[in-house]
Amino acid sequence: MNGSFEIRTAYVFGFAGNFWLLFLGISVLLWISPSFAEQGVSNLKATVLGTVAFLIGLCLRFSFHGVEVDAESGRLREFTSILGYKTGEWKPLTDLTKLRLSSYSTSSWNTPNGTSPTFRSTSTIYTITLVSEKPLTDYSISLTNRKQALHTVQALARLLHLPVEEEGIA
Repeated sequence: MNGSFEIRTAYVFGFAGNFWLLFLGISVLLWISPSFAEQGVSNLKATVLGTVAFLIGLCLRFSFHGVEVDAESGRLREFTSILGYKTGEWKPLTDLTKLRLSSYSTSSWNTPNGTSPTFRSTSTIYTITLVSEKPLTDYSISLTNRKQALHTVQALARLLHLPVEEEGIA
């Protein structure tokens, strides 16, 4: 391992990140439309609109939030990556003593018409906390996938040479 760890936590555009393939399809249709459209579609207009749709699709797919840990330099950062360009402020890792993996379940009702709930949804949130000796300097990463949370906490434990404490894992 090279002394650093990175994990994606969420898409920047939320659920809209799933529409990237639709925009790529639209761009292809716009690019080929002058060859079969008889309405006098300008080649330049079709190319520009296709390129814009293509770029929107790429931005939806390759824009995400994440956490990066650099063990060699003793720092971590929350970042936003847009098309591979990462922004975020590095913070020092202070006297870490252990990693804590915990989980909790939350449930909610779906009320599409605003008056009567139709179904209940239950989800489990897994939280990895980097616990330090100093108060109020803990840092946490929340994930919704159990397998990903276990893999992440094990990778961080190996990288940072810290013990893992599991608390109420479902």
